[in-house]
Amino acid sequence: MPSTTYSGIITFYLTLSIFLAVSAYFLEQKDRQNFLNQLRGSLLCQQLECNAERDELTGLLNRRSLVRIGGMLWNGAPGPSAISAILLDIDHFKRFNDVHGHIEGDACIRAVSQCIRATVDDAAFVFRFGGEEILVHRTGESSSRCGWTS
Repeated sequence: MPSTTYSGIITFYLTLSIFLAVSAYFLEQKDRQNFLNQLRGSLLCQQLECNAERDELTGLLNRRSLVRIGGMLWNGAPGPSAISAILLDIDHFKRFNDVHGHIEGDACIRAVSQCIRATVDDAAFVFRFGGEEILVHRTGESSSRCGWTS
């Protein structure tokens, strides 16, 4: 009779151990799944924030980001700071767009935007301000020190 009792106890503890191991596995899997879902959610949120601040056609900053950055500059500046800005407009763009079509017009805006972005330094902000208008904004130095001329 004692051997039957010991085998029953051993069977019970083996079954309990297997149950606990399987339960731990599923709990860990659930924790990993929750972690991945939180990671995906935060990455999606970052991607949405980036998309909300960028112009889809050119990749330049958009007017929403201009408001945000402008607010930071006006409200966060402790003292007077030089602000330089250039507003560029693509001449005769409407005629170009009418003659060559919207696809070529979009390619033109992209090319001009890339050229401007490549020309200015990393401290400057480049915004697509309107349809074919681009705003280049830089703080901290006057336009003469930035090397900008009209």
